[in-house]
Amino acid sequence: MQGYLSTLLAVALGALGGCASMGPAIEDWPELAVHEHHLPRARLLERCKKYAAFGSPPVACAEVNFAAGRCDIWLNADSPPGPHVLRHERLHCSGHDHEGETTLQDLLLRHRALAAKKQNGG
Repeated sequence: MQGYLSTLLAVALGALGGCASMGPAIEDWPELAVHEHHLPRARLLERCKKYAAFGSPPVACAEVNFAAGRCDIWLNADSPPGPHVLRHERLHCSGHDHEGETTLQDLLLRHRALAAKKQNGG
């Protein structure tokens, strides 16, 4: 569990492309280095399936690693998504949850709690 928390993986875009509306930026979101990766469709599906809605293949996803200070965006190299999808994933990397969700905010809070616990010798 601690390994999971130290490498916080977060949020993604499923089959709806950039259609999901985004909420405002999360307060005090850290600046993360963004790295884009283009994978063959089969590898993208394997990497991003955990984020997709049931029965919907993912078209892209973003994974946040606060400990490493980075956000990785995974894109389909065989059928590149449109610019709205990349914009959507970049918004996740800059701290935007989907409207009405708190997935990234919750991950940031868990990361900070774990960091504080480590700092205090826990």
